[in-house]
Amino acid sequence: MKPVYRLYEARNPGESDVYLVAMSDLRELSFRKEIARGERPMQLIRLVVETSDRNEARNIADCEV
Repeated sequence: MKPVYRLYEARNPGESDVYLVAMSDLRELSFRKEIARGERPMQLIRLVVETSDRNEARNIADCEV
């Protein structure tokens, strides 16, 4: 099964700037757990794009996790 890459709008607590974060569907599971445990101080706002092309996701995103 080929990975899917997702781009989310995200924001850091206490900040108004919104940025795009790219991650694979496999990474998303552990990343959401890190956010819930407080290890990643950020909020995922909404899904913007889903693609099977990692390079496309990286080119669109402001950062990749």
